[in-house]
Amino acid sequence: HRDLSAIHRAKVNLMCRVHDMYVASPNCNQPGCTHSQGALYLPPPGDKTVDPTEGRRAIDITTRSRKITELWTRWRWLEELSSSLGDSPYLAGNHLSMADTTWFPTAVFMEFLLKHVADWPTLFADYHAESGETADFKAPKAVYGEWVDTETWNPGPVDSKMLHRFPKLTAWYPELLKIADFRRVREEIMGFWLNERHLDGLQPQPNNRVKRFDPILAAIKEDGKSLAWKPVVKGESLEWPS
Repeated sequence: HRDLSAIHRAKVNLMCRVHDMYVASPNCNQPGCTHSQGALYLPPPGDKTVDPTEGRRAIDITTRSRKITELWTRWRWLEELSSSLGDSPYLAGNHLSMADTTWFPTAVFMEFLLKHVADWPTLFADYHAESGETADFKAPKAVYGEWVDTETWNPGPVDSKMLHRFPKLTAWYPELLKIADFRRVREEIMGFWLNERHLDGLQPQPNNRVKRFDPILAAIKEDGKSLAWKPVVKGESLEWPS
């Protein structure tokens, strides 16, 4: 993005910095320090049957809710900043930039994890606006085995209220999936998460594995509705619960 103005380049760099600081990095190796996106896949506190990290990476229920709240805040921030840079297919203008390559892999995480763990309305999907259809995803059989034929992924079409709340990002994600390299990145990341979901369903767990998602889902279910986990409808839009 060297051809962009200095201000425009600064905004690209800001997008990358916010991603790394507030979404995808714990920024510290101190026990208990975890990244916001870790709320969707790191264990709750407990013994070794729940928390294989022995407390180092465990997230208590209140902190987990606050980190998921932070994810909403940062995706809203990205939507607003990207939209302010013009009506273009990419995050920072008419050309791919480091902003796209930084945020896209995390968006793939969100496609699966926000739906599977936090039960958000669909935000990111391999969605074709012209046909209104969302394509099935199947993990690569050569990597994961025969089970992939019966355990596909399809989050359904992007939720209409998400389309209204995130018009730029819901169009940006499938636009990048038209590029082969981005589609390969999605395949690799999504394959990993579908395999984790598959392994969680095996009885007994192979090699004394601790289930990835079940303890998190149980903790969220036990909380009930006292903490915020997903956006709610307010008027004609989605907002985060106050």
